[in-house]
Amino acid sequence: MLLRCCYIFFLLLHSIIYGLQAQNQEQLDSLFFALDGVQADTQKVALLNQIALSYQGSMPTVAHQYAQQALTIAEKQQYRQGIADAYLCLAGCYYFQGNILKDSEYLLKALPLYQQLADSAKIAKVLGYLGTVYEKQGDIEKQLEYLHKALKIAKTVGDEQFVATVMSNGLGEAYMKNGNLTKALLYHQEALNIREKIQDHWGLANSFWRIGLVYMAEKKYDDSQYYFSKSLDLSKKVADLNGLATTYLTFGDLFLEQKQYKKAQMYYDSSLQVAEEGQLPPAIQEAYNRLAKVYMSLENYQLAYECLSTSTNIKDSLENSASKKKIAELQAAFEMQEQQRKQDKEQAERERKNALQYSGILFFTLLLFVLVFIFGRFNVASSFVEKLLFFSFLLFFEFVLLLTDPYITKFTQNEPLFILFANALLALLIVPLHQYLEGRLKNKWFGRNSYTNAPNNNDARTSSLEMPQETM
Repeated sequence: MLLRCCYIFFLLLHSIIYGLQAQNQEQLDSLFFALDGVQADTQKVALLNQIALSYQGSMPTVAHQYAQQALTIAEKQQYRQGIADAYLCLAGCYYFQGNILKDSEYLLKALPLYQQLADSAKIAKVLGYLGTVYEKQGDIEKQLEYLHKALKIAKTVGDEQFVATVMSNGLGEAYMKNGNLTKALLYHQEALNIREKIQDHWGLANSFWRIGLVYMAEKKYDDSQYYFSKSLDLSKKVADLNGLATTYLTFGDLFLEQKQYKKAQMYYDSSLQVAEEGQLPPAIQEAYNRLAKVYMSLENYQLAYECLSTSTNIKDSLENSASKKKIAELQAAFEMQEQQRKQDKEQAERERKNALQYSGILFFTLLLFVLVFIFGRFNVASSFVEKLLFFSFLLFFEFVLLLTDPYITKFTQNEPLFILFANALLALLIVPLHQYLEGRLKNKWFGRNSYTNAPNNNDARTSSLEMPQETM
């Protein structure tokens, strides 16, 4: 029975992991599909920034390439929202690459743009991220200053989820590291209340875990155990494997600190099991490292040595994997750059062909107008010339629509009603020109043809009038 339950548990974990991976890939595929079909530059910038965000944590080098593409297009179109979002994406890329100076540089570039756009929600996030930068630099005062600024603005715009994030992951964590456990607990508790209100289960699991850490630091082990248990239950509910492995690990730390080695070993084993099932090498390495400490305390030096050796090997492997991952990222970035160059070359070729076609259409349209003027000077049927003139203007109108279509699409944001209105406006501008030229043709050339034929009629009329006079 126990084996059957374990088997079912492993199957559920496999299905959860597969489902999460499939969902992430599906989201990326939908973004790429949308990118292929989009025409408006503003929409293209937004999609490129979303793709960059999707790659930011896993492949920051690739994310950088997409964010840079978004920035190039946005700067060309002077699209400030797109420029600011691209700066924010690039800042995140540098953060995950460990380049804090570049991270802060692009955050400080994005901030004034968001201030000009009065985008308070993004301003709050930039200030919060700047607080993280100062944390990495060890400047606790600046960190707290920017986190408090971010919190104030986030409260103003009503972004409760980000308010909770700043309170718990930002201020609560900062005060705990600084040794101010009372303030840390206060902010964690406030964040917990907000997350309960908005039913943010992932955030709740995180808040319970952080509150448990504060109580553990205060040696309030019963309270710590209570909150770790609540975090564990929610992590299971939302299938957060990383959260599960981490909470089991800290549960083990709680009992290790109390010298309850068997209980500590049990939770470390649980952390290791989840981490291995979820394929989480850093968590696996930590679990083996903690188990080595437990076995050392139990004086089981053989198992302590084996666990420590395994932990060291995994750590070395992770460092090698990080190097390979960096190479893979660079390779992917190179391939994407080559693909972009190919696309640019194809685009230039299309533009050259389009230019030739535009020139041919313009030449043919002008030739038609010249023929209209030539036919108007000769004794050609007026109905034929009028039809030729109408066809020439129809072709000219279509040519103008062809030329102005990219600008109309950009200006109207591809809204059908606005496009129809813009095309109708162009037609209204061309109709008077058609009427004017048609009138000139009739008055100047067709009138001349009528005058040429008139003497015959007048002679006949004169003859009929003069004949009676001769009779007299």
